[in-house]
Amino acid sequence: MKAKISTVITGGTSGLGYEIMNTFLNEGWKVAVCGRRKAEIEKIKREHYNSILAEICDIRIEAAISLFLNKVKTELGGIDVLILNAATIGPLPLPKVEDLRIEDLRMTFETNFFGNFNFLKYSLPLLREDSMIIHITSDAATMPYPGWGAYSSSKAAFDAIVRILNVELKERKIQAFSYDPGDMDTEMHHKALPNDLSPLKNPKDVSKALLGEIMRRLG
Repeated sequence: MKAKISTVITGGTSGLGYEIMNTFLNEGWKVAVCGRRKAEIEKIKREHYNSILAEICDIRIEAAISLFLNKVKTELGGIDVLILNAATIGPLPLPKVEDLRIEDLRMTFETNFFGNFNFLKYSLPLLREDSMIIHITSDAATMPYPGWGAYSSSKAAFDAIVRILNVELKERKIQAFSYDPGDMDTEMHHKALPNDLSPLKNPKDVSKALLGEIMRRLG
């Protein structure tokens, strides 16, 4: 593998995405990160002056994806590891299926499925041989948790795309897989389950575990 691995991380302004960014920068990787929140992107730029490409990008907007990935191509040259981390939990408080509105379902899929799909499509020409695509998924994609209908179905749908992609990209020696980080101490988790008192994983530890999985797969 190259001396410096180039990675692109979506949804990198908080939670797991932010910790993945820091972990990979500490390993000497070339990192490009995007997110929707301007203040958080500016903070990342200040923290990692001249050592990271950090840009505002709403993955629901095709033109924003194109603009960001053009900058990735110019500054990183290509992508070795693509991490599709951006996601929305969906309507809150979490509704039962009988109370789930069709517009809430569409809104959730707009980010978790269609947004990720568009970002993936635009990224494919930048992926190098022996590169990797990772979709950050959840056990909610396979376990029937009450109230999680929108999020769970959107994640399960994109997991299916990733499995098919892994087969289709074998000729390019590109791996595609979904990675379940488990329940973490993040803003998203606390919004979804504000009264949850169960033990939660530290996103820093999860980011290190993901790094280990990536390096194992890269050989």
